[in-house]
Amino acid sequence: MTRDEEYALESLWHEIWHNRQTGMDAVVALPSAHPVRRFAETLNQAVARLTYPRFVDRLGGQATHQAWVLNSGYGYAATVSRLWRVIQECGSEPLDLAGDLATINRAADLLEGTRHVATMLARRSGYPRSPIQAALDALAMPDETRFLTLVGAIRS
Repeated sequence: MTRDEEYALESLWHEIWHNRQTGMDAVVALPSAHPVRRFAETLNQAVARLTYPRFVDRLGGQATHQAWVLNSGYGYAATVSRLWRVIQECGSEPLDLAGDLATINRAADLLEGTRHVATMLARRSGYPRSPIQAALDALAMPDETRFLTLVGAIRS
């Protein structure tokens, strides 16, 4: 498969994940630019990027472009990139958290998505939850400098 064909399957997997989520009905009632809805979409996109190779494998293919999809995929590119930044600031790599993020995406109250992810990252990293959550709450903010300041506060 070409990179774009593989990405198309990842996009389909993103939509399948929406059908797996238990709390998305309340989230989609929010305006599309609402931070809670943006985070829920970002989390779903992140989980789709992390887990689609098994989906492709079950269809008889092979995900050979996952590194590109993880770091350069089109959907929610800015917010997923920022999520990866927060995860890395907490001392983890996104692929290492695929199972935890998938569980949160599928079973948690997505209206409280940042709290659930922040709690998991705090538990794994030993850093306090509140600065992690502040950075997660700011994934969609337009001010990059302010976002980076919040990320920098995670370890301080």
